[in-house]
Amino acid sequence: MDDHLLYTCHVVEDLVAGRLADRTPIPSMARLAPGELSLAVGPAARATWRGLGDGSYTHTSTLAVGRTGFVIGSMVGTALGNAARRRQAAANAQERWVPDGQGEVTVTDRRAYFGHPQNWLDLGWSGLDTADLVAPDIFQCSFRDMYNGSAQTVQLHSFWASLVFVLAAHSAFPAHPRLLGGTWLPPEFEAKCQAYGRTCPQVR
Repeated sequence: MDDHLLYTCHVVEDLVAGRLADRTPIPSMARLAPGELSLAVGPAARATWRGLGDGSYTHTSTLAVGRTGFVIGSMVGTALGNAARRRQAAANAQERWVPDGQGEVTVTDRRAYFGHPQNWLDLGWSGLDTADLVAPDIFQCSFRDMYNGSAQTVQLHSFWASLVFVLAAHSAFPAHPRLLGGTWLPPEFEAKCQAYGRTCPQVR
């Protein structure tokens, strides 16, 4: 993690100094636009804030014929089954962080692309409604789905989360308190680098 953070600091230094385009592109399988610069590639996992269902369930009705005890028993069994399905459907409708798979994230000067066969993400900085670094390795953001306009909130778990955040913040959220306050870096990170003989540029 420290190596990823130190690399991020050097990227930020080049970004602020206008030297980002001078960096050597990092090899990536992601499709890039002309002039887009790949800055980092690595494993990542996606999670989405959503429910597992919409609260609906199948209501079963039973028509029982026979002795009274049999009829009552059938009706009670059906009612219990419906109640259990209703409770499960309500529980599934509760929103929570749902893992959506692991893949590879490519971080560029314009976006973060998470490659996955079903749950891919293309997070262009200008398309984000919110962005935050909720943990050193968790980037969280919200945006509008390009197909149906629904609000989406996702997390990317990656050692490159800080790089994703700081690039997104510099581009689209320049007044973000975590950016302005420098809290996207751990406390005393520069002193830690110095203690290990590593040079960390002053970027906060």
